[in-house]
Amino acid sequence: MKAEIAELAADLRSRVAGTRQVVAFEILRESLTDEAWEMLDSLQAHIAKIRNGFVYAPDEGLYDADLQPLDADLQPQNGE
Repeated sequence: MKAEIAELAADLRSRVAGTRQVVAFEILRESLTDEAWEMLDSLQAHIAKIRNGFVYAPDEGLYDADLQPLDADLQPQNGE
């Protein structure tokens, strides 16, 4: 298990280091409707899939292109 986590972390570090493009969405969380959240999820997943990327949601964590949480041991801790 520990070796698997280390491998996942190394892969993630490599992907971040090789990043050439960042797509950011700035939103007012409290003003979004349920439909807007669904649209945002779909858009993030689509971009992550076509760009072979992942999604970082502040205060939530890291997600793969299917919007499934990455391993808890890979999540940022205390504002990292």
